[in-house]
Amino acid sequence: MFLALLAVVYIYNGHYADKTIRNINQTAKEVKELQYEYKTVKSEVMFRSKQSELAKAVEPLGLKELTNRTGSVESYNTVTEDNECKLAELILQNNNQLKTSRQLGHMEVRA
Repeated sequence: MFLALLAVVYIYNGHYADKTIRNINQTAKEVKELQYEYKTVKSEVMFRSKQSELAKAVEPLGLKELTNRTGSVESYNTVTEDNECKLAELILQNNNQLKTSRQLGHMEVRA
């Protein structure tokens, strides 16, 4: 009787170990996927925050890159509330595009 109980415990222990190993492997796979996603999103943010890309993004708002840096700050502070709203909308659109492309699995790494 004792040997039968010991055999059942031994079998249970083997199944439990297999289940734990499968869970560990699944978690490691998820971590690896999240690392890839992090690197992809980070590269996309780095690309979009380059000075040239920012200049392209705000050009439709009528904002232009400052070329003469000798003037005072007050003389260049001509951003209106309307332009601020348009800029905020543009940023939200870019964020939504990032979310949509991540959801669809079409993430692209740009170097």
